[in-house]
Amino acid sequence: MYKLKELLFQNKTTRQTIAKNVFWLGLGQFGSRFIRAAITIYAARILGASEYGVFSYALAAAAFYMIFSDIGVSSILSREVAKKPEERQKYFSTIFWVKIILLLFTAALLVIIAPMFVKIEKAASLMPLVALLVMFDGLREFAFSFFRGREKMELEAIIALAVNVAVTLFGFIALYFSPTSLTLLRVYIASSFVGFLMTVHLLREEYRGVIKYFSKELISPIAKAGWPIAVGGLVGAFMFNVDILMLGWWRTSAEIGFYSVGQKIVGMLYIIGGLLATAVAPAFFRIIYENDNERIKAATTKIMVIVLLIALPLVIGGIILGGQIIKLVFGSDYINAIPVFRILISSLLVIYPFSILNNIIFAYNKQAKMLGYAIVASLTNVIFNAALIPVYGIIGAAIATLFANFLNVVFMWRFVKKLNNFTVLPDLKKIIIAVIGMAVMAILFQYVGIMVIVNVIISGVFYFFLLYMLKEKNFKELLSLVNIKSKI
Repeated sequence: MYKLKELLFQNKTTRQTIAKNVFWLGLGQFGSRFIRAAITIYAARILGASEYGVFSYALAAAAFYMIFSDIGVSSILSREVAKKPEERQKYFSTIFWVKIILLLFTAALLVIIAPMFVKIEKAASLMPLVALLVMFDGLREFAFSFFRGREKMELEAIIALAVNVAVTLFGFIALYFSPTSLTLLRVYIASSFVGFLMTVHLLREEYRGVIKYFSKELISPIAKAGWPIAVGGLVGAFMFNVDILMLGWWRTSAEIGFYSVGQKIVGMLYIIGGLLATAVAPAFFRIIYENDNERIKAATTKIMVIVLLIALPLVIGGIILGGQIIKLVFGSDYINAIPVFRILISSLLVIYPFSILNNIIFAYNKQAKMLGYAIVASLTNVIFNAALIPVYGIIGAAIATLFANFLNVVFMWRFVKKLNNFTVLPDLKKIIIAVIGMAVMAILFQYVGIMVIVNVIISGVFYFFLLYMLKEKNFKELLSLVNIKSKI
């Protein structure tokens, strides 16, 4: 029990801390998503594609406008707390007041401006409630940023699990009596409020000092570091949500429901790349702050290969088994979501590297250099959406999103290689061989009629078995994360 407590609740070595962070972020993110998946599937079935599309549109609006509530200050909080733990109270207090002002501004946008751009009348009426959801989510995410800077991801995981248990439990009860998008949104708001109260309790000492430790001198450097993140985040949020927003202009809420179903499963898989990026971010902040170029290059190569090692089988397996997965999870009524799912799951090959590259660029404090590339990628997404959605509908939106993300990551990849000349391709040979073997097995199992869940499990195990037999060094590195005696 002592060893387990040491592994999961203390920060000893860099490797052990990363392993602890990965475990808790994985538990929090995957556990939360799997718990919430129950209410998502139930809601999609009981509400129908049209009503569920209204709810999905409201959440997309919340995600898009939420970028105005941060302008990068949460990322700065994580970075500065990791680099300068002795000044964490000053950064917490100062950024808290900045966050409050930004959240009030965002809420005003949602209540006054957002309804003017929503053509789905029912979704427009939900915007005031969406503003409440953004307020509580924003304050909770602010606390999570502080936890990440201190590498206390276990606190984030506990709160995330509690919020999603509340969403699922109360969601089932509420939808049973009143199956509407409004009911489900109210459940999300109440659960988010519970999560916010939990963060206030855990950070009560920090909150007591928000006036005492507020520093006017920090506002200028925070704003200077934050504006490129804000613009980049706005561009990123725009690129991620513009497909649904533009579908709302040209297509029906039912089609948005089909598209959202494809997005939901892929969105769960996005978590893997995101949690790895978040878990290693504090280590990158410290290494780059120490200016150890060889160590930076080795660490970048290692983590990039590991995320591709995970992404490749998910993409190939998703393309092969996508039809069966959609039918199993959401039912035959959502068969139109299958091609969207197959296109969107391919984006894992660019989203996973994006999460890592974005953190590395931020650690170098070079985020301003990437704004032009991000804007070009976003405009490309808008242009492709405008050209493809009227003709090809949700399939056109998926293609536009995939291409825009690919273009953005190409720009970022080239930029990071100039900072530290990491290499990835030489380490992918054995991984590609293992993926091919896994794909052959998945196709054979599908052909003989093996149940899709069994197929996924056995094919996945076979993939990792092949990596082990091929003695793939990065797979061994991934396994070694659980070894608390190892050190970087």
